[in-house]
Amino acid sequence: MLRRSMGVAACGLLSAAMAVAGCSASSSGGSDLDGEPVETDLPEGDADADAAETDGDAAEDEVDATEPGGAFQTPCLKGTDCASGFCVPSAEGSVCSRTCVADCPDGWSCRSIANPQGDPTFICVDVTASLCHPCGEDADCNQGLGAPDNRCVSFGDAGSFCGLACDGGGGCPSGTTCREVEGGASQCLPPEGTECTCNPVAKALALRTSCAVSNELGSCGGMRSCGPEGLSACGAKEPIAELCNAADDDCDGQVDEGLSGESCENSNEFGTCAGFNGCVEGEVVCLGQMPAAEICNEQDDNCNGDVDEGLPDTDGDTLPDCVDDDDDADGWLDEVDCAPLDAAINPGATEACNSSDDDCDGKTDEEDATGCGGFYRDVDGDGFGADAVGSRCLCGPDVATFYTAPGQGDCNDLNGTTYEGAPEQCNGQDDDCDGETDEGTDVDTDGDGQPDCVDDDDDGDGVADSLDCAPLDKTVFPGATETCDGVDDDCDGLTDEVGAIGCTSYFVDVDGDGQGAKGSAPKCLCPSSPAGDFTAQADQDCDDLAATVYEGAPELCNGRDDDCDGVTDEDTGGDNDQDGLADCIDDDDDNDGWKDGEDCAPLDAAVFPTAPETCNGVDDDCDGVTDEPGATGCSDLYLDADGDGFGAKDSTPVCACPGAPSPLKLVADATDCDDTRAAAYPGAAEVCNLRDDDCDSQTDEGVASPCGTCSPTCVLELGEEGAPPLVPTDSSTGLVSAPDGGITLGSSSFDFPFIWIANSAEDTVSKLNTTNGCEVARYNVCLNPSRTAVDLEGAGIIACRDDGRVAKIAVLMPDCIDKNGNGTIETSTDLNGDCEISNDEMVSGDECVLWTSLPDGNVGGCGDAIGCARAAGVDAANNVWVGFWSSKRLAKLDGQTGEELVSFPLTGNPYGLAIDGDGTIWVAARAPTHDLIQVDPLLGEVHKWPHPSGECYGLAVDPYGKVWVAGGSKNTVARFDPISQTWTNFTGLSPGFTRGVAVRLKKDTAGALIGADVYVGHHNWNNCSANTEHRYITVIDAVTLEKKTPLDLGDDRGPVGVAIDSDGMLWSVNQCTSSATKLDTSTGAIVADYPVGLSPYTYSDMTGYALKTITTPVGFHREIFTGWLGSETRWSQLFVTADLPGDGLTHLSVEYRIADVVTDLSSKPWQGPFGPYPPESFPLTIEKTGNYLEVRLTLATDDDTLKPVVKGVSVLAFEVK
Repeated sequence: MLRRSMGVAACGLLSAAMAVAGCSASSSGGSDLDGEPVETDLPEGDADADAAETDGDAAEDEVDATEPGGAFQTPCLKGTDCASGFCVPSAEGSVCSRTCVADCPDGWSCRSIANPQGDPTFICVDVTASLCHPCGEDADCNQGLGAPDNRCVSFGDAGSFCGLACDGGGGCPSGTTCREVEGGASQCLPPEGTECTCNPVAKALALRTSCAVSNELGSCGGMRSCGPEGLSACGAKEPIAELCNAADDDCDGQVDEGLSGESCENSNEFGTCAGFNGCVEGEVVCLGQMPAAEICNEQDDNCNGDVDEGLPDTDGDTLPDCVDDDDDADGWLDEVDCAPLDAAINPGATEACNSSDDDCDGKTDEEDATGCGGFYRDVDGDGFGADAVGSRCLCGPDVATFYTAPGQGDCNDLNGTTYEGAPEQCNGQDDDCDGETDEGTDVDTDGDGQPDCVDDDDDGDGVADSLDCAPLDKTVFPGATETCDGVDDDCDGLTDEVGAIGCTSYFVDVDGDGQGAKGSAPKCLCPSSPAGDFTAQADQDCDDLAATVYEGAPELCNGRDDDCDGVTDEDTGGDNDQDGLADCIDDDDDNDGWKDGEDCAPLDAAVFPTAPETCNGVDDDCDGVTDEPGATGCSDLYLDADGDGFGAKDSTPVCACPGAPSPLKLVADATDCDDTRAAAYPGAAEVCNLRDDDCDSQTDEGVASPCGTCSPTCVLELGEEGAPPLVPTDSSTGLVSAPDGGITLGSSSFDFPFIWIANSAEDTVSKLNTTNGCEVARYNVCLNPSRTAVDLEGAGIIACRDDGRVAKIAVLMPDCIDKNGNGTIETSTDLNGDCEISNDEMVSGDECVLWTSLPDGNVGGCGDAIGCARAAGVDAANNVWVGFWSSKRLAKLDGQTGEELVSFPLTGNPYGLAIDGDGTIWVAARAPTHDLIQVDPLLGEVHKWPHPSGECYGLAVDPYGKVWVAGGSKNTVARFDPISQTWTNFTGLSPGFTRGVAVRLKKDTAGALIGADVYVGHHNWNNCSANTEHRYITVIDAVTLEKKTPLDLGDDRGPVGVAIDSDGMLWSVNQCTSSATKLDTSTGAIVADYPVGLSPYTYSDMTGYALKTITTPVGFHREIFTGWLGSETRWSQLFVTADLPGDGLTHLSVEYRIADVVTDLSSKPWQGPFGPYPPESFPLTIEKTGNYLEVRLTLATDDDTLKPVVKGVSVLAFEVK
């Protein structure tokens, strides 16, 4: 049996009828298929060991007469509803049975079961219970306690339905006949031409079967199921002739086949080309060449039968220029010919004066070309060439090099006025180039042999005429010494200026008292120079602005030094402040800044109107008050209005001097929160009165209820009207705020922003934040970790090869446990913020490691008889599933404790593991044969199928229930369809062995599934050489099965495992580069590459994406309620208000835990889960004590179109005094 949706699960029939045989909580598996006793859910002490010794009627009479409960064939829900203690399935639903020996009514059979004590007991069972049930295989028809030889019989397109075994001689229930079916068996079936109907059990279980709609064009498959109205019509579409629409219209497994091949033409302005019709992406198009303008490409571009026609042929050699390598036939290839279309120009031609580069040397008409003439250098442009320089043979004047003159005759080629025959001028040059200079042109004043016309210092005084104010007087020139002679000797424009030879010194005398200003600088003046105030010949006046002040003048009491002796008003009266002013003229005798008339103590410099008041018994500030508030040396005191010894909090202090009288009661402490009540002050006893009695900014703390009242009863509410809103928190996962309030599942319930990477070579596990790539923690939990998974709350599950250990690591700090009780969670942390965890940032005995487990009993590696955990996953109930390589078994562990719950033997060594939406476990086995193994945990069934490539590796499940398995060294990936039990094998992939597999869902903006992509990493075994076999990731569309462009990591990184994160990004775990690469799935571009531990080797669902999108779309919400902190709290009942549409398709469950200290909550076990709701209903009774209650809600849906909404959560609590 492959998928439970195809038929009835082995326990499904009995469970739906609330029956007991083979499917109870104590069942050891299996129904009564071979007549051997099987276990049943008997009520304790109700095994009737004597029933087998009486006949059936007697037993029935005895039960009816002596036992309470329902009689034989009356409806029931469980064994305790029946007098016999047996509730079994029947064609009409669950009914009570009875014990028997051999005699049971028609359609019933006396069968053996095992009671709780293990003794065989015979009861009547309805062998027709599964008759006409829709089915998928024979096992669907042999459940409960029915006949073991019932067959799943094909009714053609109508589907397959359960028959009832018969011997060919009749004995079939009414409305059926005994007919032989395929394989030689005989079955009770409806008459030919009659369709099966659904009995109550089939309707209750909504059983279904595959069916088809067929016609002459093909057959399309679908499903039909039992519902309240009976058997539905087949859901298949009707086959039609294949259309070009990108769909499989005739259901033959091919899309748009047989629609290509008819001839057609592509025409445009350039011509017409032949083609053939083809179907491309659902549209008929003409495939073939499109006509184009003829270009030189040795092809017939316009489809006219000619190649490269109509193109230029310069040399007429019938080769078009576009393909001729010497277009002008001059013997030089075009690629070296500077004029490939001119035969006269080529690298071997002779250069001539013709304005062309004849020899292709990059120069035109260069020197000595044929036809050149002589030219001389004429730099000054006077038309005469320089006598000293020879000529050059040029095709014309060369202005750039000044070779422009046809002849010589210039003795100075840098002066344009100098040449043969030029007029001689008085300029110190030989203008006419006759060998003589300035002959016969002027006189010579200073007799130096130079005519004045060319002599720049005519008087010979050493200063050029242009700078000399007397160029013909050699005693006058700039720099000559000025003399008191009435002449400007030094040519500075001034005559007899200050300091001239022969001057006299004078001092300034402004006040005209005959004495110059003391210390002033004198001026040395000529008799003819203006004197101004410089009239005194001595500098003895100490104040040259007062005519009464000078050396020897009489001293007066006027604040001046009249006699210039350096002392003021000496011998004229006292000077109290020693400021040099006699008191007789000083208006501030104590020099305190206040005039004597305004100062209350004019001779005391410390007392004046603005002096700071000090606590000293003196009126320091002259305001008439002594030692008033605020004086220096005062202390801050506060008004105490209620007389409780505390001043009002935040009141303004009064700074008073010690002993100063005051009409107010002042205190030093201002911490009274209510200065109107003497009972309110810091340290006062808090009483429940809606006031803050002890001034700690809290009201009724420790004495009020959690509701803030003084009642011993409290209902804590979230989301209800008037209560705080119920919204997702940091501890919520997979949830968003509902539009009308409350919380609901998001469009994707996956929001774990971490990836767990096993660093096999260093025995560590890295936790990376998938948003920024930072490594936030690293743990050492076992030897050689290689598989990681994520549970429903985001915790990391680690499976290890070398010691067989399994570990669970909390994802959030509040879930970690303070194991040593020191009040701090000791765990790995990125202390320096560099996004990498070093050895000193890891912690021995990390308190975020919640548990480690050794399910195989002892440490064992992959070469031992036990151990070697090599596959890991988490199911919808948050149980952990681990495959053990050495012992060839699959173990189910309790997700909260790590305790082993169930074990299934496997047919091969498990290597990878994935869990589908039905809870089926899929295992990739690599030895002894490479098989895909299916484990049904409910039925206990194990099936296997060999991989089509002969090798298994990583695997994943897509949203359509298909299983994708990598082919390892075969470089393939194969898709397995559990319905048809067929493989689709993909070859021709990128280089390198295929390793890890991941699936990404594609959804529209409303969150509806519209497709999926499959990603497969390529990396050879134990080899990281740069040979392109360690860098690619194959991408396949899971719907169209199209192989897309592979992703390229750009380097041989060794992508051994792949995973999808909560943002839909792809992560590659790279064994070669010890890194993790993040890729954008929308573009294929590399986002970044992040370092991790040494040689990471990780498969499985390392981000939790598959768990939360394929295995179970659920969300979690946690809330902590605080009770009475001053006394004990009894948590009584929990209420949840929720909208759960779909009649059971959406549901929620509840867990809780209680502690006296909030930090102890994480170490307390969860109670529950309770539910599901529906069918259970609230309130949930708790009746446990403790100060803190933590509630965890699990929201789930079985239909993507329906979402549960939790509107509110409330708790009824009581104070225990």
